[in-house]
Parts: sequence; structure tokens; C-alpha cells
Amino acid sequence: MDGPSSVSDVEMVVQDLLQTLLELGICAADVDPAAVEGTGEPPWKDMSGGLIGSKINELTESLAQLSASAGTSDLSHRLIPLAIIKALDANKNPDLLTKAHIDRAASENQYAKGQLDSLAAYRDLLAERMADDFPALKPGLAPQALSSRKPNGRSGTLELPRKS
Repeated sequence: MDGPSSVSDVEMVVQDLLQTLLELGICAADVDPAAVEGTGEPPWKDMSGGLIGSKINELTESLAQLSASAGTSDLSHRLIPLAIIKALDANKNPDLLTKAHIDRAASENQYAKGQLDSLAAYRDLLAERMADDFPALKPGLAPQALSSRKPNGRSGTLELPRKS
């Protein structure tokens, strides 16, 4: 049996599988003796094992299709993080896990940007003070440190007291 080969085909099989599980749960919750025995009025008349048996057969076919897709070349290279699988097993929404990772990455990014901005402000202030106190060093100072002054005339938010 050939299984689905593309991601959209696998998605369809999984959706069919979920629909079959839902229908099986409904059938099991509302058991009609005629449905179990396969007698009575359609839609379960002449079904082997009744309505529940036919739903189990559909479930088995969907699982077989899904199992057949496990070795296909289009899907075998896709890796799902273990944390996502554990979140699904714990009945949690994996989108919340993804959102938490994105939020953490954004806050770490802001922290790192703050550090870089502070270092740039310190570099600019140090270059400015060195140029003032040691004019002979001015040609060797980094050009961006001396030219990165802000419009208000200050090189950054860091201020060191001047020597008197």
C-alpha cells in the first residue's frame, strides 16, 4: 500500500483519522443494539461488525496510510522537536510553546541590543575624552567613535564626570 507522499496528503489523512476517531467516539457513546449487530435500518444494515466495526475498519485504514507515509522521501527529512511532541502528549497547545520561545528570544535580543548600545556609547564617550585629553591620539581613534554624535551634541546616554 502506497501512503501519502506530500505534506498536504498527510494532513488530509490525519484529518480523516481525527474525523473517524470523533465518529467512533460518538458511536460508542450512543450505542444502538442494531448498530452493534449490523441489523435494522441503514446506514449500518449489512455492515460487518455494525457501525462501530466499520468505523474501526476506517480507523485501521487511515492508520495504515499514515504508517505507509513514514518512509516517504518528501516527509522523512522533516524533524519535529521533542518538546512539541511532549506538549501534544501533555494535551497542551504547541502554539503556546512556540510563542514562549519567540518571547524569550525577543527579550534576549533586547537585552543583547541594550548591551551593545551601552558599549557603543561607552566607546564614543571614551574616544571623545581621549581625543580631548590626548590630542596626539586623535588620528588613531576609530572614526565612527568620533563621528557618531547624536543631534543633541551628546554621544550617548553614558556620562562620566570630567577631570578638573
